[in-house]
Amino acid sequence: MRARGGVAATVDEDLSALFRVNFEDGMAAFRVQRDVDTTAFIREMAQFLVTFRPGPGNFYTTLFRRLGNRLGSSVVIATTNYDLLIELALAAAGRRIKYAIGGEPGPGVPLLKIHGSANFVLDTGVKMIGVKFANNAVNVDAPVRAANLHELEHYFQTEDSTAPAMALYAKGKAVLFGPGAVKQQLDEFHASIERAARIFVIGLRVNEEDTHIWTNLAATKAPVYYVSPERDRYAAWSRHCRGKRYHLAETFAEAVRLIPSILSA
Repeated sequence: MRARGGVAATVDEDLSALFRVNFEDGMAAFRVQRDVDTTAFIREMAQFLVTFRPGPGNFYTTLFRRLGNRLGSSVVIATTNYDLLIELALAAAGRRIKYAIGGEPGPGVPLLKIHGSANFVLDTGVKMIGVKFANNAVNVDAPVRAANLHELEHYFQTEDSTAPAMALYAKGKAVLFGPGAVKQQLDEFHASIERAARIFVIGLRVNEEDTHIWTNLAATKAPVYYVSPERDRYAAWSRHCRGKRYHLAETFAEAVRLIPSILSA
């Protein structure tokens, strides 16, 4: 982000060092020191993240193709990431996406972005230019729509005062724009955990401070299969859980082969 210029390039060395050690601590400090620039920082993060594309042999795409008709019928996908790699991988696998925002009708693979997404833009019908926000718990709460890449480019070019509905990458995961839409994603995530017959957690570090994730996963009676090299950390957390907990694999590459067979059992 620093190489792309903008606000990120103006972060001083002390704050930059804090970002490098722990991004969440850096983001929290940035907001305290330069809150008026937080909107621009979120915008720059979103613009950076939407440049990522699934490469050849991408594991998301491989998994989605192997799941076949289960996608859109019995599988719900949730992610804490803001980028669009899952959306693009689903499209490469020939699947449509259905976000749980705005009572979205029609078929599609349920995709829950529980911390928001780089393409969740405010749907107010009003362009905001030259407005500054600071010291607010929420800057704007309004309906949100999922923009495609062309719409997203137009959004960034034509207004400068709002940011996509993305939780701050800091403790507490505050959402400055469109928090209602992100809460809707999170509520559906919690409901999906309650309905689930099996749950797979891939690459997400066990962090019990993130109660909006790990408290619900601890309470479910459904078996939870974990994919991460942090086997011991997961085992320690599992001792306090209600249902069966399994360490499935250390890498996503291994899990891509195992998940379809478990779902078919």
